[in-house]
Order: sequence, then C-alpha cells, then structure tokens
Amino acid sequence: MKLWENVWNINSKINFKLKKVKYITASLFIATLFMCFIPSVEKKNGGTFTLQFNHLFYNEPLVFGKEYTNAHGEKFIVKTLNYFISNIKLTLKDGSEYVVPQDSSYFLIRHSDAASQRIQLHNLPKGKYKSISFLIGVDSARNTMDVSKRTGTLDVAGTAKGMYWAWNSGYIFLKF
Repeated sequence: MKLWENVWNINSKINFKLKKVKYITASLFIATLFMCFIPSVEKKNGGTFTLQFNHLFYNEPLVFGKEYTNAHGEKFIVKTLNYFISNIKLTLKDGSEYVVPQDSSYFLIRHSDAASQRIQLHNLPKGKYKSISFLIGVDSARNTMDVSKRTGTLDVAGTAKGMYWAWNSGYIFLKF
C-alpha cells in the first residue's frame, strides 16, 4: 500500500509540473496571438500588407532575462522566443478569401530580431480586408517534405537552424 501511495504522489507531482509548463506555454501562445495589428491594404496595384508582432506578457513588452510571475505565482525568465508563422489567409469584407501562395507563406519570428517581427505581404488583390488567419508552426506537407526542397525560411542549415528536431525530422513550431 505504501508503494502505491508513493507512485501516486510522484505522478501527481509530475502532472502538476506538466500543467505549469502547459500554462506558461499557453500564456505565451495566447499573448502572441493578440499582438497582431491588421492594417488595410494600400490602394495600388498589387497591394502591400504589413503584419507586426509585438510580444507582450500581461500587457507589458517581453524582455529577455527579466523575471516574470504567472497567475499561479510561479516565477520564470524568458531567454528565447522563436516561432513559425505559415499558411496565411486574408478574408475580404465580401467573404471571399485570398490565400498567400505557399512558397511565400512561411516566416520565422524571433524576439531577438525586431526585423523578423514585421511581415510584409506583396501583390495582394485590391479590396477591404476584415480578418487574417495563419498557423503557428509549419504545415504537415512542408514539415515532411524532402529536406533538399526546404529553402529560405525553412532551410534547416540556414535561417531555420535551431528550429528543427535533431532526433526526429520536423520543425520546432514554438521555442521559448
């Protein structure tokens, strides 16, 4: 009976720690989602759209090395914040959708690189846009594609270095 109680206590502690990690992950993920501003597309041929990501924690700019406290009173320090944005889709006011071509729809956002937090999409159809959607991460088609075909932002030896699992093929979608 004593052994079962010890196993139960160990499992409870592990589950509690996993819940803390999930909570921190969810907090940063949610904060990331609410940092986007949707400007209107410029009124010229092949309009331009700029998407700016501002990293916040409880409405304050995220600062590397600063100690933060979550809702449970747990303290943590953020040293890294990198994530992929992909499969961008814009919805016009009339309900029609514009899907950014796949080859132009992958971006690696790094908190340590302010320029990467500003995405510009070019040659968009004229119109009034009401919403945007995108994936956090890399879709399964690109994630499993032959490595030699993954170029630009998805180049595992270049831009995406450190954002690819070494022990298994596939990208790290969010790293912090």
